[in-house]
Amino acid sequence: TAPLDPPEPPASRRERLELLALRAVMRAFALLPRRWALRVGTRLGDLFYLLDRRDRRIGLFNLRLAFPE
Repeated sequence: TAPLDPPEPPASRRERLELLALRAVMRAFALLPRRWALRVGTRLGDLFYLLDRRDRRIGLFNLRLAFPE
């Protein structure tokens, strides 16, 4: 098989800032004890679930498509 192409670098200033923020958060989580990281991650997930209504609806819709009852 052919090797995968490397990802393209972020194009805009906003994308670069988002990437830097993501890397900083990932490094911070790596320094936390596992139990703390799980608790913080759970709380952040709860917060984003409450605040990001549009993406929450999209995610729930996708889950209904993937796992119909």
